[in-house]
Amino acid sequence: MGTDNEEVVKKLSGRSWDKSREKLIGLIKELLSVDKSAVVEPSTIYLKFKVRDEPLAAVYAVLWVRSVKNIILGLSTPKKNENEIVMGAPPHMKYTGLTSYIKIDEDVDLPSDLVIWIKNAFENAKNN
Repeated sequence: MGTDNEEVVKKLSGRSWDKSREKLIGLIKELLSVDKSAVVEPSTIYLKFKVRDEPLAAVYAVLWVRSVKNIILGLSTPKKNENEIVMGAPPHMKYTGLTSYIKIDEDVDLPSDLVIWIKNAFENAKNN
């Protein structure tokens, strides 16, 4: 299941997503490219990234996309990343197993270490 999944694309449609859409599609592709077994499962307010396409598979990332003004990425890193942009779980966005949360802002570049964090999150979720 890739970023051309109809439900994923539908979540990012509409004029309010115009400035953020390209960045989010790139982020989704990065989250899915971590391993050939990685999948995304859309829900009403977030995209859940799992280590494999099974109902009870471990979750390594969640991308909350309810509002373009409040896009949050949560990762299942072994421990909270020590980086100034990493925060604790925002209200109503705590998800079991996620340890590092990042606000995605359309005007701010994604951290250069994000690819490493995604790989660490995938391996952590897969092995726990």
